[in-house]
Amino acid sequence: MWTVVLGAALALAACLALLGYAGPRAASGDRPDRADASLDPADLVLESELAGVDLAAASEEDLGRYQTALDLADAVCLEDRREMAALAVHGARLVEQRGGHTTALEVLRGVAVSIPADLAPLRCAQVVGSLAALMTYAE
Repeated sequence: MWTVVLGAALALAACLALLGYAGPRAASGDRPDRADASLDPADLVLESELAGVDLAAASEEDLGRYQTALDLADAVCLEDRREMAALAVHGARLVEQRGGHTTALEVLRGVAVSIPADLAPLRCAQVVGSLAALMTYAE
């Protein structure tokens, strides 16, 4: 059963990625440099906020996980880091409302692995919605 659900999830994610293809990568002047984005002090606040939604108390190691997940999503999504964080929280809440369980961290990781690098960057809101549906019924 789990294999069928996982296979369907991967197939759906691939279809969404193909349908949501946003064209060639934006020019380097259109998007901030990814290396510089990770050094922004506002990102540490963002990572702390995300960890606070998922965890009662977050360690430095936990914050590193959120930074890595945001970096991975940032590489494949057109939305900025704050928008992706909000989408991840919203996706996790959708799963919870439907009786499932996940975290914003798992949603971010799911987005990052669902989009092939050669199709990135894409608008990821639809991917988050699809992942939320799949995460709800996969359990």
